[in-house]
Amino acid sequence: MEVLRSSFTAGGERVYLLFQPTTRRFRLATRWCYVASFLQLQDATDAFEALELSDRPAAQLGRLLVRALRKTPRSIPGSRRHAMWRINRILDCIDARASGTAR
Repeated sequence: MEVLRSSFTAGGERVYLLFQPTTRRFRLATRWCYVASFLQLQDATDAFEALELSDRPAAQLGRLLVRALRKTPRSIPGSRRHAMWRINRILDCIDARASGTAR
């Protein structure tokens, strides 16, 4: 496995963005567990940045991150959307799901 990025969450937990060449998947992981895996690098990096900004425990966010990424469209190059638009939408989806207000 190759470590592409590593950082800390808002709660102080260490997180990693890994690439596994045998399966050609990108994984989000903590020191103790895998959080989620993705086929596309853009999805993995957006999920990694959302994980960095979230104050919830990383191990509990795996399913919520994958579900939020499926619902949120990718940004279009050259569009007028703010650069952090998709990540903000992902965080909003996670907060709504975790609080029970999402449909």
